Amino acid sequence: VAARWQPGQTVRIMDPALEISLEVIIRVVFGVQSDERVERFQSQIKSFVSSFHPLLAFSKLLQRPEFGLSPWKRFIHAREAFYTLLNEEIESRSNRSSEQENLLSRLLDAKYDDGVDVQMSNIRDQLVTMLFAGHETTQIAIAWAMSWLHRYPEELTQLRDELAPLESTQDILKCPFLTGVCNEALRIRSVVPDMVRVLKQPLAFEEIELPAGANIGIPICLIHVDPKLYPEPMKFRPSRWQERNYKPHEFLPFGGGVRRCIGATLAMMEMKMVIATWISNFRFSLSPDVPSVEPTYRRNITMAPKTGIPLVFEGHLYG
Repeated sequence: VAARWQPGQTVRIMDPALEISLEVIIRVVFGVQSDERVERFQSQIKSFVSSFHPLLAFSKLLQRPEFGLSPWKRFIHAREAFYTLLNEEIESRSNRSSEQENLLSRLLDAKYDDGVDVQMSNIRDQLVTMLFAGHETTQIAIAWAMSWLHRYPEELTQLRDELAPLESTQDILKCPFLTGVCNEALRIRSVVPDMVRVLKQPLAFEEIELPAGANIGIPICLIHVDPKLYPEPMKFRPSRWQERNYKPHEFLPFGGGVRRCIGATLAMMEMKMVIATWISNFRFSLSPDVPSVEPTYRRNITMAPKTGIPLVFEGHLYG
C-alpha cells in the first residue's frame, strides 16, 4: 500500500487503513486468495457498508420498500449483491477438501453439539458479523494511533527507538511501548463508544431497580476518560500502560464478559504490525490544515475521525 505514496502527497490515513483491514478480513477470514477476486470483494464490501445508516436499524418506517429509491432499498440491493458473492465463495469452498488456514474453512468443518452441520446461511451471517466487527474498527484504531503519534512527537521518537532493534514479528508484537500506543489510542477515542444490553432478569443497581427487558448501556467512552482511572485523561501518554495493569472493567475497547469481541487478538496484531511498519520505515507530518482537536462522527456503530486523519507523506525514513 505504501509503495504507491509519493513524497509531499497528503495521505488520508483512514483510506490505506481501510484497504489493509479489508484485505486481512478477505484473505484471513473469508480465505479468498486470488488478487482479482480480492479486489471484487473489496468493491462489493465498500458498496455494502456505505449503503447502511444507523437509523435504518432503528426505524421500521425507513425500512418500508415503497419509498422508491429509498436508503433502505439501496441497502437491500447492495446487501444482496454482496451476499451473492459470499454465497458463491461458500458453495465453491464446501466442494473442496478441508483447508484449515482461514475461518471460513473452519466454519465449513464445524458441527453443532448434536453432530448436525452448520447451515450455510448461518455461516454467511457469521462472516458478515466478522466483517462489520473487524474491518472498520481496526481501520479507525490505526488512524487514531497515527494521528496521536504525530501530535506527540516525543512519543513517536520513543516508539521508533524501541522498535529499531527488533527484527522478528513476535518481538514487535511484544514491544511494551507499542502495546501502550495501541491501548492509549483505543482508550482516548473509543471506536465503539458504548455497549447496549437487554436485561433477561431484574437488576438492582445501587438505589435503582431495573425490570427484566430493560435496555441498559455501558458508556465505554466515559469509563476511558475517568480521571480517577486515567490522570490527565485527554493526554496521549502510552507509558501509563507500563505503570499499572488495568482491570477488564476499567479498559474495555473490545467489550467485556462472554460477549467480548472474538477478533480482539487479530485486531491488535494487525494494528501493531501496520503502525510498526509505517513508523519504522516512513516519515509523516501533520497536514497544515489539521484541526487542533480532531472532530468525530458516528459511522454505523463506530465513532470515527471526521477528517480521516490527513498526514503528509515525507518519504522513507532512511532514504
